[in-house]
Amino acid sequence: MQLSMSGALLVLVLWCGLGAVKAVEQLQLKAAEHPIAFTGSKLCTSDILVIVIASQKRDTWKLQADTWLQHFPHYIATEQHTPKCKMCGSPEVTPHKGSLFEGALYFGDRFHHRPLDWYCAQQRPMQALARVLAQAQARASLPKWLVIIDDDTALHPWNALKMLTSKPADLNAKQVFGSELKGGAGFILSQGAMKNLTGPIMVNDMVWDRRSLRWTQQTDTTTTVMDACLERLLGGNWCYMHSDHVMGLCAKSANIQVLDRNGTMAQWCPVGTMLLDPKAVGGRVNNLRDATKADTKTQSWLTDHMVSCHYMDKTAMDSIYDMIKGTWAPASPSGQQGAAPSTQEAASSSGQAAPSGAQPAKQARRLAGSSRGR
Repeated sequence: MQLSMSGALLVLVLWCGLGAVKAVEQLQLKAAEHPIAFTGSKLCTSDILVIVIASQKRDTWKLQADTWLQHFPHYIATEQHTPKCKMCGSPEVTPHKGSLFEGALYFGDRFHHRPLDWYCAQQRPMQALARVLAQAQARASLPKWLVIIDDDTALHPWNALKMLTSKPADLNAKQVFGSELKGGAGFILSQGAMKNLTGPIMVNDMVWDRRSLRWTQQTDTTTTVMDACLERLLGGNWCYMHSDHVMGLCAKSANIQVLDRNGTMAQWCPVGTMLLDPKAVGGRVNNLRDATKADTKTQSWLTDHMVSCHYMDKTAMDSIYDMIKGTWAPASPSGQQGAAPSTQEAASSSGQAAPSGAQPAKQARRLAGSSRGR
């Protein structure tokens, strides 16, 4: 095949251009190593896809991989998987008070003047969710349930199964479990919600026809709710919002019910690194890191009611998992259902509020914050 000089130059330009573009890292799906099935139900942890929102700057997600995450199929999403971040204005002065985007803040000055990494991290969950849903759609295999969770959060596999097989949970309904104000404990999306987010919406361009004196349709564009939410987030009026708020607003925009499970999905885990303190932005240091040293009430809540718990370090993650593991039977290749522990059989399916009597901090510690600055 012969090329003209202009054609050769064009090929060279295209080749050089492609070489200069940094490829987005492909999200890799890891299968569940030790799936768990729920007694009397067809639901198994392998039916629940987990997206962990992590960072290349730390490897706390490995604590999850060594504990509860091995029971679920999952993706680990970091900056390399969602390398796009759109700032509204100068990265040096964020956000701009009195500017177009100031109204995008829920809590006044709480999210002013955070590091650039923090602002870009708020855009990671929705971008990761969009990529995972697009991959699932391409395979025509949306999961029954999807969990999107921070890399410093623990998930109780058995109690998650129990919650998702009890009312009001319905995989066909448009539901999201979680809190747009306390989302560190994660969000759980039903298949019905995922279908709604990826469903088409029509956007029409209308132009004024001065001859007929009426508006006429010029073009129509088919997009999705997910794409519309990303457009608002990446440079739109959600630009400076916390990722939890974006998740809640996107769900509500798609007519998806957001169900707050504060009693079982705890933003402030009684065993972990931080405790709620209304007087301190971001909470205060928690010295209770070992679940075996917690009081009986806290241990009972962790084993029988807790679905997810935020603000974990290695000691907290390991001790909670050691306390709950082995109390269920793994799913057999034939699909035989696991056996429930007696304490969990007696637990109320409606959930119990997280205990408030966690031990107070006795000395200040410098702790690494969450990748999304909860």
